Amino acid sequence: MKTKTLLLTFSSLAMLSFFIVQYGCKKEEENKSPTCSIISPTNGQEITIGETVTISVDATDNDGSITEVRFFIDEVGKSNATSFPYNYDWNTNGENIGNHTLKATSIDNSGGTTSDEIIIDIIEEIVSNTQPTAIFTVSPSSGTTNTNFIFNASDSYDNEDPTSQLQIRWDFDGNGRKLGYRLGLQQNRKPPV
Repeated sequence: MKTKTLLLTFSSLAMLSFFIVQYGCKKEEENKSPTCSIISPTNGQEITIGETVTISVDATDNDGSITEVRFFIDEVGKSNATSFPYNYDWNTNGENIGNHTLKATSIDNSGGTTSDEIIIDIIEEIVSNTQPTAIFTVSPSSGTTNTNFIFNASDSYDNEDPTSQLQIRWDFDGNGRKLGYRLGLQQNRKPPV
């Protein structure tokens, strides 16, 4: 009788243990970290100072959802995005010339985090310098050696510099010596005899 009772008790404990393990003590699944990738700008990209750069991040979470993406410039928190698209517009006006580290951190609904960072280079604006365009008129358009001709170069222009900073230089006899005058002034000249 003791053997039967002991066997019945052992069987009951085994079944109870099975039910507890199977239904009562489910092991919690481990949170998988989200993904985080800066997709724009690209690592090593040169950006002209004063530009506004859109920092775009691709962030996903396979076992939950992204609750926030945080944006950092040189380890200083700048902004966050709580919904797609995960973007931050960074105005580089007033930033230092040189390398800057951009970092993004994605956070999922279970508190998991993943970060990505790139380095960009802020450069000075490269100004192209084209030659000025000289435009002048002669009045009258014809005459004799006694005619007083008026040369006017006030319509000359330059793409980079204001008209007030241009200088007009005349070389009437082709000897390389030029008479310098500020733009807008006229040169009265009689032809050489």
